[in-house]
Amino acid sequence: MKTVLLKTIYNPFIHCLHGHKLLMSFVVTVLAMFATIHSSASNIVETVVQDKLIKPYEAIYQLSHKANPVGRATWKLEYQDDDTLNFSYRTKSKWLFITDKRQEKSTLELNHYSLTPLSYTSKRSGTGRNKQYNWEYDKKNNIAKDLKNQKSIDTTFPDNFQDKLSFQLQFRLDIMNNPNQTEFKYDVIGNTGKITQYIYHFQGIEELKLPTGTVNALKYKREASGGKRTIFAWFAPEEDYLLVKLKQLKYGKPSFDIQLISITE
Repeated sequence: MKTVLLKTIYNPFIHCLHGHKLLMSFVVTVLAMFATIHSSASNIVETVVQDKLIKPYEAIYQLSHKANPVGRATWKLEYQDDDTLNFSYRTKSKWLFITDKRQEKSTLELNHYSLTPLSYTSKRSGTGRNKQYNWEYDKKNNIAKDLKNQKSIDTTFPDNFQDKLSFQLQFRLDIMNNPNQTEFKYDVIGNTGKITQYIYHFQGIEELKLPTGTVNALKYKREASGGKRTIFAWFAPEEDYLLVKLKQLKYGKPSFDIQLISITE
């Protein structure tokens, strides 16, 4: 009787413990599953945020010189297999008997709203002497490598330095992130390794009639070359703050301008 009674009492206890083990195992499994789902969801959310933040695109602009159409300009943004970005720009224009071709490309790392230049190349031919540059940037070790002339320049990179092309994309990201900000500053490394600060000031909202339609755009102004050149840039919120127009004045007179005529994503 004692043995039977003991088994009667003991067996439910063992069963209860076993049930708790199964329950604990189930809980652990569910928690692990939720952790995996949460991690996956976080990755999906981050991917969606990044995709929404800045999408690959190709934008074509009408290039005019002193109000006369002379060619086309193209900006293109591409994602690479290693998650870096290629941001490129090219123009082909013809004025009288002169044909001018220009190309620039930046390879960049994107961390949310912040870009870090890895390399920069540019070519120019047609007007004046042909020029070509090829740079790599080692921000960690504060070294700018001039690959064309096979030399390295020791420099101190500011936290958010940009190259001569990448600052345009960073400018767009900054406006997306802080559309109410009235001043934007960029430390831009040039083709001598020297860093120059570009400052843009908000000028207001302006309605533009473009070949793609009418848009309300945020207008910014930058003084360059000691006041010899003035650059105006317009970004359209309804186009995810894409640059839709750029205009340069030289000594106060129109020099060139570009206007968006098409965009594909």
